[in-house]
Amino acid sequence: MTSFFNKMTSILAGAVVLLVGGALAGLGLGVLAVLAMGGLIALGLGILAAPFVTKLAEDELAKAETTPSA
Repeated sequence: MTSFFNKMTSILAGAVVLLVGGALAGLGLGVLAVLAMGGLIALGLGILAAPFVTKLAEDELAKAETTPSA
């Protein structure tokens, strides 16, 4: 009977280890997905803002070229 209990506890421990490992792997992949989505959002905002930033830089450069420096 002791051997039976040892086998059952061993099987149960292995199942718990597999379940915990699967849960942690799922959490890790979820965190990576959130970080990747944040990166894509930042890239999209940068692409959307690029024309306005370029226009501001061109205006500042043109203003600096037309004003005489002391």
